[in-house]
Amino acid sequence: LEAGLRKRIDAGAADRRESTRIVLHGSGGLAAPSLGAMNRLHRRVLGLGAGVAYDFIIGRDGEGEVIAVGDRWTSGVPKDGEIRICLRGDFETSGPSPQQLAAVDELIDYLRVAVGHLRVTTHAREAGRPVGCMGEAFPEAAILEALNLQP
Repeated sequence: LEAGLRKRIDAGAADRRESTRIVLHGSGGLAAPSLGAMNRLHRRVLGLGAGVAYDFIIGRDGEGEVIAVGDRWTSGVPKDGEIRICLRGDFETSGPSPQQLAAVDELIDYLRVAVGHLRVTTHAREAGRPVGCMGEAFPEAAILEALNLQP
């Protein structure tokens, strides 16, 4: 992770010490082309006054995969025990890119150092039902198995 990103994560980590889980989301059919477009979508279309409802967003932006810090990490949003990571893309026909998977793995490793042990789950598992954001090709079981391995 870049030094600037680590610094932003560290700045919000103290407020997240009570977090117990990381919840993975997908942007699904609402895959906005940029973080700014996602912010506008969440505020204007979905009616979320706080903006982007994720702590981190991982997706292609310009020349490569990037990890962006979302409004939820930097704002005074009430802490609910979860850290939300959104993988940008419509995963109906293909899953996340290898670069996205490597970025989420690296981010989760760093969050576990900064915040403490965090169980990884998905929006679908938290909801207890299928959700549209994940997509049919999202390899949920394999990702969760890999990210929740015990040392």
